[in-house]
Amino acid sequence: MKNDKPEITIIRDPKATYPTIPPYHPNRHYPENPFRGKNRTDPDNKVYPMVRQALRSLRLDERRYGTPAWNPLGGFIKPGDRVLLKPNFVRDFHPKDKDIFSIITHPSIIRAMIDYVYIALKGKGSITIADAPFVDTDFKRIIQKTGFRKITKLYGEKSGVGITLLDLRKEWFSCNSGFIPERKALTGDPMGYVNVDLGRDSEFSDFKRFENLHYLDCRIGSARRYHNGKRNEYVLPRSVLSSDVIISLPKLKVHKKAGVTLNLKNMIGICGDKNCLAHFTWGPPSRGGDEIKDGELKGAERSRQYRQLKLFGAMLSDSPESFLKLYKSIGLSAPHPQSLESVLGGRVNFDLPAGDWYGNDTLWRTILDLNRIVRYADGKGRIRKKVQRRFFSLIDGIIAGEKEGPVEPSPRKCGVLIAGFDFVTVDMAAIHLMGFDYRKIPQYSNLTGKREKIVLPENVTGYNFRFKPPSGWAGNIERK
Repeated sequence: MKNDKPEITIIRDPKATYPTIPPYHPNRHYPENPFRGKNRTDPDNKVYPMVRQALRSLRLDERRYGTPAWNPLGGFIKPGDRVLLKPNFVRDFHPKDKDIFSIITHPSIIRAMIDYVYIALKGKGSITIADAPFVDTDFKRIIQKTGFRKITKLYGEKSGVGITLLDLRKEWFSCNSGFIPERKALTGDPMGYVNVDLGRDSEFSDFKRFENLHYLDCRIGSARRYHNGKRNEYVLPRSVLSSDVIISLPKLKVHKKAGVTLNLKNMIGICGDKNCLAHFTWGPPSRGGDEIKDGELKGAERSRQYRQLKLFGAMLSDSPESFLKLYKSIGLSAPHPQSLESVLGGRVNFDLPAGDWYGNDTLWRTILDLNRIVRYADGKGRIRKKVQRRFFSLIDGIIAGEKEGPVEPSPRKCGVLIAGFDFVTVDMAAIHLMGFDYRKIPQYSNLTGKREKIVLPENVTGYNFRFKPPSGWAGNIERK
């Protein structure tokens, strides 16, 4: 890219709403449209022209803009490339019965990007839409709710280039159907998986309490199988590692454990095995953990009840020794299963704290590790010195999420799209818009290596949406 081109852009239409009719046709027949004259238009689609304007404002292929030959992504997507689109499909429902599109990327955003990827591929290559959502997410229900089958059918019938939809998870897991955890193996990535070991290059290389690393919906002790002082390993789908281009399409949204979930956090969804994704460390800081604050008795009691159910269920699928050892290390006695069923009804309360505050010193390490892998790991999972693939980002902020994100946010109508080629730069702009300070968000303040000072364009610096942060971050993330 030439140096005179803008690094990022923001497009805003305060009145913008999502179209409701799949496959989300453009609002009119643009000259470059790949199916011009072959399909209907959707005058109510306010998103498509915003995506188009974002590409134009980045001055991509500007000489041919307005002609049938305009190919804005042609500068970095070539015929024959394998292009992976990574949306945020974290959940198939809103736990508080609010707008689901404050949680997941709207399919109209994805459809518009697919059109321009297809133009750049010129009939040669592949397009894959993939994510590894929350452990108990019903992926088929997401596809049904979003109308993706009509998008893939459109491309299958008219383009000759098929679109592949992939659930990258190896396992589905839930405690919501009863006291005993339910697990089942998923098909996962048809290309298989590669274990990528970052070793001493991992952000966990200086970590001490590997035995207490955890992710709420994983087996007890599973995290230390991947992070243990000898190796720092992640399970990556080959469909991700074999890609030439990754287009990140996250939501503009807050996150209880990470502060915000934008491009960097979006890469959590490229990992196929949740067991290696450490999200917090058991116990308060005085015990070497970051699960809760020191002296947070109310939170500790709620967390105690959560663990009594959750860990006993985990004991049924893991060794009792691991279960009891963990209990002893965090100062709790082993629960009696009958009392658990009578007190808690055999169901998990996912609202209970587990690193949901600004003192979380674990998750940022996982986030930065996965971003290192996606940049530098080759198709066989070997870490190289040179960047291995090309990137683009477009953040969906038409409806954003504030307060208790990422899975229970309050919808926030913003009417914005933020686009650019560098994940960090685009995230910085988004953080500024939200009214937060990136220096107070660990995955950005702990970025290794020196970066040139990022200068935000004027149409970014003038905004402050003053997002309401998650309760555990209030007063500790806002921009002054």
